[in-house]
Amino acid sequence: MDSFYVYLLLFTELILLGYSWIIFKSDFISPSIIRHALFTVSTICFIFNLENWTVKFGFKAYSLFLFSFLIMISVEKFLMNHKIVVSRHKQQIVDLSK
Repeated sequence: MDSFYVYLLLFTELILLGYSWIIFKSDFISPSIIRHALFTVSTICFIFNLENWTVKFGFKAYSLFLFSFLIMISVEKFLMNHKIVVSRHKQQIVDLSK
């Protein structure tokens, strides 16, 4: 039963990677895309070593990963829609010798 959730996690990561790729307009340096790509590679490595490692990966772990992925995408999408503008003020040089 543990391997079911690992494969489900891989499937979910691939879906969310594609979704992130679409909503962030193929911006490959987007934090969500980078994180999804790295987690996908990590999950593939985990699948290859599933028999060697004695890790219990169940519904609670899957739901923790899923909700953290969704929160990150939501926060990044919110921040992308609400840009913060920082303005620079001109620096004035004051002559104190006068």
